Amino acid sequence: MTELKMKTLCLPSDGGDQAPNLRQSQQRDIKRRFIEFYRTRVFYLPEIDPEDCIWDDDTAWRLFEMFFGSKGLDEFKVELMQLKTKKKFEQLSSKICSRSDGLTIDAIHRMFITKWAVQKPSSYKEIQSLLQDVKKLI
Repeated sequence: MTELKMKTLCLPSDGGDQAPNLRQSQQRDIKRRFIEFYRTRVFYLPEIDPEDCIWDDDTAWRLFEMFFGSKGLDEFKVELMQLKTKKKFEQLSSKICSRSDGLTIDAIHRMFITKWAVQKPSSYKEIQSLLQDVKKLI
């Protein structure tokens, strides 16, 4: 997992050196408004990578079997299990489409998204709720 380092957030205020109490009061107000903005306007997807939400091992195995039968499936499972989800999509695309460019990966994504939307797992419901919250802000 990548560790994120945050730099200091500078929230400028008026007042200069001549009015330290005003500047402190203004800083508190600015920080409160920033926190309120952040609390009501910043949303996160339920997973670190969006692909994690839609990936489904069974769907991948079925796609593989559609093209190659069960021959090589166990080796392919072992190969995919060692990869992060983005790479899994790339490998699956490479295997069944003989290439892994944007178009083929997009096609694979669409298959997985369709299955994900039909199944409506918890990640689907979380994202649906986030989108409804964002829609209320518009």
